[in-house]
Amino acid sequence: MYVLNITAVDENKISLAEARDRKGMTIVEASSALNISAEELVTYELDSSDMGFKLATKLGELYGLPLHKMDFSE
Repeated sequence: MYVLNITAVDENKISLAEARDRKGMTIVEASSALNISAEELVTYELDSSDMGFKLATKLGELYGLPLHKMDFSE
């Protein structure tokens, strides 16, 4: 029987705020590039568990990261 160590997998993911910071973007710059409000981006950075796939894909493209490297949880 195989057991997946979720903790080890999650350690490789980075938060949306960290991804934005690594890209050197402000909330205003990133939200403008995504065509959403700054408030909406802040909300998603705090809890992105209900974010749609289309926006998640745009974030990945903007930040230069594959989706599996970003943490889309609470």
